[in-house]
Order: sequence, then C-alpha cells, then structure tokens
Amino acid sequence: MKTLATLLFMGLFSAQLVTSPVAAQSLVIPPPAQAQPIVLKNAYIDPIDGTPIERGAIRFEAGKVVALGVSVDESGALVEDLKGLHLYPGLIDANSSVGLFEVESVRGTVDTAEVGPFNPNVRADRAVNPDSEQLTVTRANGVLASLVVPQPGAAGVVTGSSALLQMDGWTVEQMTVKAPLAMHIHWPSSNLPTWLPAPIRDAALAATKANLEQLEALFVDAKSYAGLSKSVQLERENLRLASLQPALEKTVPVFFHVREQQQIRAALKFAGRHDLRAVLVGAQDAWRVLELIKAANVPVIVGGTLVDPLRRDDAYDAIYRNPLALSQAGIPFAIALPGDTFSSTQARNLPYHAAMAAAFGLEPREALKAITLYPAQILGVADQLGSLKVGSRATFFLSNGDPLDVRTQVTRAFISGREISLKNRQTELNTKYSEKYQQK
Repeated sequence: MKTLATLLFMGLFSAQLVTSPVAAQSLVIPPPAQAQPIVLKNAYIDPIDGTPIERGAIRFEAGKVVALGVSVDESGALVEDLKGLHLYPGLIDANSSVGLFEVESVRGTVDTAEVGPFNPNVRADRAVNPDSEQLTVTRANGVLASLVVPQPGAAGVVTGSSALLQMDGWTVEQMTVKAPLAMHIHWPSSNLPTWLPAPIRDAALAATKANLEQLEALFVDAKSYAGLSKSVQLERENLRLASLQPALEKTVPVFFHVREQQQIRAALKFAGRHDLRAVLVGAQDAWRVLELIKAANVPVIVGGTLVDPLRRDDAYDAIYRNPLALSQAGIPFAIALPGDTFSSTQARNLPYHAAMAAAFGLEPREALKAITLYPAQILGVADQLGSLKVGSRATFFLSNGDPLDVRTQVTRAFISGREISLKNRQTELNTKYSEKYQQK
C-alpha cells in the first residue's frame, strides 16, 4: 500500500491526473508541540467520565492534562478566559477510512484495499496520507481521532490491521495513537437478493463457502505456525501467518465486520472456536440477537444510525434504536460510521449519528459517551482519549453548545495540547462564495 506522496515521487501517473488530487491536499501547517503550560477557565467543562463542571478550568502541560476543576493553579501558565464556551474531549470515529483515499474518481489517490481476499499482513497506517484534506475537514467538527481500517477489495475477507490516528501531524508516526490496534475480518454474507439469476446466485454462494473454508484454514495454519516457530528456527518468516499471532495470543482484538444476524452468529461461533477477543462492527441486526451477543461478552461498534433498515419489513426506526437496545441489554457499545469511503467523507457528521440514537430513546449523555469514552474503552485507549482527567491527552474542542445539536459550532480544537487550525477546503469555499454574493 503506497501513499499518494510515494506515487507522486515515483511518477506513476501523468500531470493531468495529478492536478485534481494535489489541489485537494491540505496546506494547513501542523503546530509545534506545546511549549508552555496553558490554563483555560470559565468554561462549561464536560469531562465525560465525571460530572460536568460549570465555570470550570483546565490546565495542561506538554500535551497532558495536569489539573481539572472549578479552579486550577495558574502559576507560570498562559491563562485565557473562555467566557462560558463548552469544552469536551475530542470525538472518536471507531470505523473509518479517512486518509486512505482523496478523490475516489482518481485511482492514483485511492489506497483503501489490497488485492485478494486474505491480507492479514496489511497495515492501514502504512497507507495513510498525512496531508489529506479529509483530516482537516473531519476535525473541524470535533472528531479528533479516527480508527483507520483497511477496506475489503473484491471478495475481501481478512483485510489487515487498523490504526488509531489523531487528526493532525506532519507524519503518520506523529499522528499514531495506537497501531496495530486490531485485526479486521469482513465476514462474507450468503444473504443474496432473491432477484439474482440462479447461475449468478449459485456462483456467489459457492464463492462465499470457499472463502469461509479458507478463513478457517488460515487460522488453523496460523496456530500451527505458532507452534512450529517456537520449536524450530525458521529460514524465512511467513508474514501472513506471523501477522495473525497477536490475534491468536489475544494481545489485539479481532474486529468482525458484520451486518445481518446470520453473519453475527457465524462470526461469534468462529471467535469462540479460536478463542479470539472479538468486537462486532456494523451489526445492524444486533437488536435481533442481543442475548447471544451478551452471552459472548462481545462489544459492538454500531456502524452508523443514519442508514436504511436491512429489510423492507423492518421497522423504520430499527437502526435508530439499535444503540438503545444494546444499552438496555448491558452490552458495551460505541457509535461510529459505516466506514466505507463514502461515509468517511462525511466523518464530521459523527455527532449526528449519536444524536439520532438520542432522538430515539438513548439517553443523551449515553449518546455522547458512545462517541467519546465508550469507543476509547473498546479500542483500549481510555487512559489517553475519550474523557478528560489528569494524565490524559489534552485533546479536546471548544464549542458554543451541545455537540449533538446540529446548530452548535466548534470554535477551537486542541490535539495533545497543540491548538490546531480548523481551516479546511470547505471553510475556504464557504468564505469565497460568501464574498462572491456580497460583491456588486
């Protein structure tokens, strides 16, 4: 997987093709590391994992929160009065392809997937473009971290490992919070449209069956490889089998991307058979198999709420109420986006997916936790992100109201103590054309 910058350097496509993606590259300069202690006071501070503080204050140094409360030590710090603005920890999109593509219609800027169904050795962070304009657009609405997931290509099943990235940095290494974070399996579906011609339907079912058999064989081989590598000195490492060892050793979770209840059932059986730390992603049918998921003690990352029901006879609010059903069943969950390239261009809308769940019964505070604290817990970074507490990263944003309210505007944002620019291509276009219609 090569970044756009690598392709440009290698000269793999013509100047005519380069024009569009280069124009879309962000020219926003990442700020330097925090050099001076900062105190922000007189703000409505919601630490998420605690009671909101009216007219609170926060002190952060070297990118970390060192004090939080009604008042904090201001000595030696740059002090600023926020005059009642709201302050929240950065939102986390736990299912994204942000940074893996720029312009979908320009193939040279798309690096979301590898060829073939089984690519456990792929690492998403190796393909992220740190200059992507998508990063600046995403963070402008308070989404300050994203789990970047390798996507399935044609008949893709095991797509590789993901990386949790903050939405700012000169390099991927500077952006990385945790990588590799999880192994990703996109479970094949045998639920095909009834209108498909019989030959096509039979071929698709045969391909699905073959993929599932190969998936089983891959994990069996990976277990055998683990035992072999411990007993003898191998002449050459098998990268595909070696990359599955952290999943088999349960040092990283396996994220199963599923939609229908048949996929959920099959994925949970597979995870149990191979003793994997499973997480369900997408899971639009989770509300149908709550007892099964709870018995398996598996978290769920809901793949968006602003999507259609799976079936024509499903209730219109089946997807909207999915997070509520998980919450009432006591199943750990988070709300993310579907994760494909189309939804990743809309990653800034993450809070409105949570807001829809709140509109259909989920407690608003639970909805806010579902895009902050809960994804941080599922991703294993709750000590760094998802809430504000002493020792956590100073990654937060300021707004003039509740982030679940579409009328709220994010006014400023900080990532690891550095105030980042909210300027992006969309704000520039807005400024340009606002000026156009004011000129005579």
